[in-house]
Amino acid sequence: MNDDSSEPKTGWLDRLTGLWGDSSDDEDPHAAIRHALRDALEANSLSAYNVSMMESLLDIHETQVRDIMVPRGQMTLLQEDWSMEKVLSVILESGHSRHPVVDEEHEKLLGILLSKDLLPQLTELDNESGFMHLLRPATIVPESKPLDAMLSEFRSNRNHMALVIDEYGNLSGLVTIEDVIEEIVGEIDDEHDEIEDAPIIALNDGTYQVQALTEIDEFNDAFHTTLSDEDADTIGGYVLLALGRMPHIGESIHAQGLIITVSKANQRRIISLNVRQDAS
Repeated sequence: MNDDSSEPKTGWLDRLTGLWGDSSDDEDPHAAIRHALRDALEANSLSAYNVSMMESLLDIHETQVRDIMVPRGQMTLLQEDWSMEKVLSVILESGHSRHPVVDEEHEKLLGILLSKDLLPQLTELDNESGFMHLLRPATIVPESKPLDAMLSEFRSNRNHMALVIDEYGNLSGLVTIEDVIEEIVGEIDDEHDEIEDAPIIALNDGTYQVQALTEIDEFNDAFHTTLSDEDADTIGGYVLLALGRMPHIGESIHAQGLIITVSKANQRRIISLNVRQDAS
């Protein structure tokens, strides 16, 4: 019997695990792992989706919270001076389970209101104590926080949402554990409805698909409009402010000769818009 034929073949998993300890000081272990993953893909040992997900894990330490957060202009905020009726209306309209609460001037973060904490209060018909005593402390993180550290913090403190501040301490957005997971595994809410990378795309019917995170200056240049960026930086934020709440898919606003319609959104943010000329 040939001794060589009895020697076990090295599989892709053995190669991956060996790369952590056997790589030399001059060798980039991430590059070596990517090479091993590509070999596994070509050998049909791993699917393209699994390879893509593993490569996302390799990159997660280089991605920062600012890259995936929901911008402030697209956030649904509650105010401390709102009546219980208005709070309930906003919660039901938005469909969110967690809600940042701010003061009247929107300058101070007061905490997070969980919908489930509010439910027992609804059974007490004569209760006039409001909702502020139900607030939970808000987790505050900087825009520069790496996603791997953010995911670790979510796991350790069992929070699902963090509020993001800029270098001056101002509220700039929010990030959820779902946002971090989606960065690894892809869109969760509607993985079959993909959005093109280009911020503005001309469609065959004469309309345009516009990503909600397109900056208003870029939108104005493309459509020859003069929409104000004083209160919102992105076109999605502009639409949100114009409607005064998180819109449903299919809702529209009219702006300077255009009809801007929400074409894709989830419970937390607007994702894309359809823009067409207003023929009326």
